[in-house]
Amino acid sequence: MPPKTDRRLTVLPGLHEVVRLPAGAGLPDWLRPGPVWALIAEPDETTVLCPAGMAPPDLAAEGPFTALRVEQSGPIDAPGVVASVSAPIARAGLGLFVLSTASRDLVLIAQGDMPRAASAWREAGYTLSPDPKEPL
Repeated sequence: MPPKTDRRLTVLPGLHEVVRLPAGAGLPDWLRPGPVWALIAEPDETTVLCPAGMAPPDLAAEGPFTALRVEQSGPIDAPGVVASVSAPIARAGLGLFVLSTASRDLVLIAQGDMPRAASAWREAGYTLSPDPKEPL
């Protein structure tokens, strides 16, 4: 678990959505990557994380979500990082979606749940640094 001094979350700009595509789908031609985006493929499906409103209307998109970056120091496989971020959200009865890069974890919270999520994290000792353009 990250030490209390390392419990920081940065709210990333914009809103995001998650789109499920068929297995084997490549990079969709409608995707115009923003500051935060991802394409994740596994044998049963392909998932795209993109800026909200980008997916064509005929695709089922979930969201909008607020993305937060977990500011951690240490190795990528540091134990307890995702658990410590998700536990307060679970106790609050909320859901989350987690993605990881080679150096950081990202957490997506439904936009409407963000006030309760922020409160739960603060109670757990996290500091949230919102983007000045996207106040909580």
